[in-house]
Amino acid sequence: MLLNNGTPKYILWCMGMNDADSSTEVNSSWLSTYESVKELCSKNNIELILSTIPTVSGNGSIRINKYKNSIVKSSGFRYIDFDSAVGADETTGEWYTGMLSSDGVHPSVQGAITLYNKAISDFPELVSLKTLSL
Repeated sequence: MLLNNGTPKYILWCMGMNDADSSTEVNSSWLSTYESVKELCSKNNIELILSTIPTVSGNGSIRINKYKNSIVKSSGFRYIDFDSAVGADETTGEWYTGMLSSDGVHPSVQGAITLYNKAISDFPELVSLKTLSL
């Protein structure tokens, strides 16, 4: 286990894009892993930072993430709101103009820059030299 080598101050958890929710409920695998990570952080005094996952519409299917995002937003943990940064529509998977690449799944350069800026805005410790050491 990596925690035998040191305990981080933070865990930034940005998981779930490939584990889409169904049209009616959260992805059970994602939820189980989230519960495990939450417990690990609690036991080891690690601050868990979550993130919302934007819904996308690539390859002819919509990858819904609204139930994950609801859990993240109501969790009480700090989180990076990637979903709102790109204006992802939870029904269509459309993002603000120019944010989504032509494959409908990955961010464009503009979208990636927007996501980066949101990460720094919501979790400024990412750019602090103090967080780079254990």
